[in-house]
Amino acid sequence: RGIAAALVASVSMATLMAWSEGTMAGQDSRVITLHVMAASTGVFIVLAAIEGGLTLPSGTPGWLAFIGASVFFSIASFCLFIAIGLIGPVRTGVIDNGSPIWAILFAAVLIGEVLGPVQWLGAAIVVGAIIANQILDHRRR
Repeated sequence: RGIAAALVASVSMATLMAWSEGTMAGQDSRVITLHVMAASTGVFIVLAAIEGGLTLPSGTPGWLAFIGASVFFSIASFCLFIAIGLIGPVRTGVIDNGSPIWAILFAAVLIGEVLGPVQWLGAAIVVGAIIANQILDHRRR
């Protein structure tokens, strides 16, 4: 189930990034982001209703995490569409592929996450792919 969800998410994100460059040409990325987030919220509400509702946080730490995740996700989404408008979907995608590395670093620093060999291998693959892409892009130019 998790792998299927990851596959759907990655295909959806790639489609969104590729589609958005042509769609956003000459448009305000903030308006487009608002529409995308409103549509996503609608889909989320429908899926939550189908699954039987949501379980909201009960304590202060949970609410702070919930609000913080919502705020930072919104900021990240706006920045993503601004980046697509400025440098295009391919370069934005390459930069965005570094987000798992940031997630690993923040998890280690903020909550003491300990990485195993498989996680380190995954991080190395992501970093290697980003570097390889940059080298190939530089050679093409």
